[in-house]
Amino acid sequence: VDSNSLRSPAMSTYSWSYAPTDRATCKGKCGEKIAKGAVRLGISSDTGHHTMVVYRCLGCVTDKQIANIIAKDGSLESVSGFDGLADDDQKEVLAKGSPAAASSSSKPAGKAK
Repeated sequence: VDSNSLRSPAMSTYSWSYAPTDRATCKGKCGEKIAKGAVRLGISSDTGHHTMVVYRCLGCVTDKQIANIIAKDGSLESVSGFDGLADDDQKEVLAKGSPAAASSSSKPAGKAK
């Protein structure tokens, strides 16, 4: 049996970590370098040929991604690497998943004319 046939196509896995360097670029809205030591969300996708990991700074993790993480892993705390985060950083991650965070991150109003 071919090992590629056992893989699920485009299966994503999530992980929380601290950026070990400042070389990774956020794939979220800001598109900026993720500062060394900053909390980031890693999203790994297995394409069948290789595994690709993209990172987002915590500020660019969207409500939709939070919902997907909770649907897949059950909670933000269940994601790999969560236990390795400092208490304050764990609180920041959990705040992203709170109902108050979802309502405060709604789309901003258009520019006033």
